[in-house]
Amino acid sequence: MRPPLRPFAYVCLILAAVVPAVPAHAQWSSASVFTEDGVELGVEPRLFALYAILNGAGYDVESILGPLPLQRPKFSPTREKLRQNIGRSTSPELIKLIEKFPVSAQEYAAAVLELGPAPRFDDKAATSPLAKALAAPIREWFNEEGGSALLRNANEEARATQKRLLPGLDAAVKATTKLVRLGDTSDALLDDAATVSGRVAVVLNDLDAAGSLFVLQVPDAAGGTAGIISGPSRGPADDEAIIDAAVLAYAKTLVAGETAKVVAAGTLIEGFAKLAEPVQKAVVDDKGYARTLLACSVSREIRKRALSCGPVDKDPEAQAALALIAPRLSAYATTTALLSAAMGDLLALPPPPPPVIVAPEPPKEEPKKKGKKG
Repeated sequence: MRPPLRPFAYVCLILAAVVPAVPAHAQWSSASVFTEDGVELGVEPRLFALYAILNGAGYDVESILGPLPLQRPKFSPTREKLRQNIGRSTSPELIKLIEKFPVSAQEYAAAVLELGPAPRFDDKAATSPLAKALAAPIREWFNEEGGSALLRNANEEARATQKRLLPGLDAAVKATTKLVRLGDTSDALLDDAATVSGRVAVVLNDLDAAGSLFVLQVPDAAGGTAGIISGPSRGPADDEAIIDAAVLAYAKTLVAGETAKVVAAGTLIEGFAKLAEPVQKAVVDDKGYARTLLACSVSREIRKRALSCGPVDKDPEAQAALALIAPRLSAYATTTALLSAAMGDLLALPPPPPPVIVAPEPPKEEPKKKGKKG
């Protein structure tokens, strides 16, 4: 029996790809749509090609299973349709590659994003052996085995999802921009290059398990791209989870400039030293901790619920800091101040507890001496 899938998980993997940053011409797919603030929504050709060859080689992972005893995977209609066109691969070279690299599909996804864009899938900038090994079979499948035509089909199938998700995504992203950079018109005309770091792309992957959701961070000189990789949606809850993840990633791009200036001493960021070791590694340093805390607080304020913020979710020190920031951010949202002016208040240490005044003990009465009997 296949192990059960989590509904969604954040898997942040650092890649060596060079992906251009913020503007629309940096998009990952020509069939993408965008929110007004530049968040991309569409099918990513490299990931589509990867999952196509994996499905063809037997990648049947699925969150929805049929009845006992067989519990066969029940694919979404789109995945079923695409798989029928892909067929089954019996390429011995591909099977050897998969056997040589027995890692998760998410690690394969991280590797393929090291390659250049379709149709060349250039591996000159790739650093991992897996990425270099994937380049040739993906290039061959895409250019010689009908992959480019199947990508067009996938883009067509994704249009309904784009149409459904875009309004909610756009509204949430707009609200995030308004909260983080709130001010009058002259205040809003800030230099994006100085205040925003990186961009966000929501990638629709109909060839993965329904409800799957993970994040890949693709670095570059302009702050990188946070890829929100989503499998077929099972309904409104999955749609909301996608928007949650996108808002959190987008908030990180907005607060990066201010959190990079934070001095830990005398602020909540002092708590970085008290985090559990895995959490410290995940947030990297005190600046990363500040960015995570503030972006998490912003996204929870926008989404009006305690959405998942990844590794800090279960750390007591981080949770205590988030509990302090939440009401402060709610109060900040009612003002017209820029984030730069509010950083001190948002990240301030809690006031020390009032001194405990101990009342003096009343003087003890000395026992009366008993008089001598005459």
